[in-house]
Amino acid sequence: MTNSEIRKSAREALTGNWGHAVLFVLLTTAVNMFFGYLSDDRVEVPWLLALVIFLANIFFSTMITTGYEAFFLSISRGDRLGIGQVIDYSFKHFWPFFKLTLAMGLKILAWTLLLIIPGIIAGIRYAQALNIKIDNPQVGSFEAIRMSSELMDGHKWRYFCLQLSFIGWALGCLLTLGVGFLWLASYYKTSMAEFYNLLISRNGSHSSIEE
Repeated sequence: MTNSEIRKSAREALTGNWGHAVLFVLLTTAVNMFFGYLSDDRVEVPWLLALVIFLANIFFSTMITTGYEAFFLSISRGDRLGIGQVIDYSFKHFWPFFKLTLAMGLKILAWTLLLIIPGIIAGIRYAQALNIKIDNPQVGSFEAIRMSSELMDGHKWRYFCLQLSFIGWALGCLLTLGVGFLWLASYYKTSMAEFYNLLISRNGSHSSIEE
């Protein structure tokens, strides 16, 4: 499949699901904005409350990151999860995905400290680790990262080009005062999920996301 066909497949998967996808993006964006406001240095709060906010920010950020991957992966496979199911899944699997996200972040940071380009390449190389973890809960953090590296071998440039293909849409969304990004985020994440599905298709069937 070409990148154009991947995007077409994503649009087909979103047919009948746009409302749920946009609502999901809206809710997660609202949560991110809320904690972003509380974390603003200009908002003065007692140090103990600041610590609580910091820990809560980490908790909800991990849940949102996990939820994003699980939700749009399910849409790409025609078995959309409800928002309640996403919350339940993200809560139950907080610790494994926190460890994976932390490991990915540290490895990408290490490459970025060398040069920006290696850091970008590392980010692309590890891009499928969360999806791999969703499909294979028993896999450890570093194993998921290693599997992602192998899965993306020979496909990093194509993945990068798929990401770049959304720039025009992003510029167009600026004309909507940002509202269009609710739809674009849904389109983008479903396309990335379709890319992952395409990569693993050679390896047979995938595991189902737990309900």
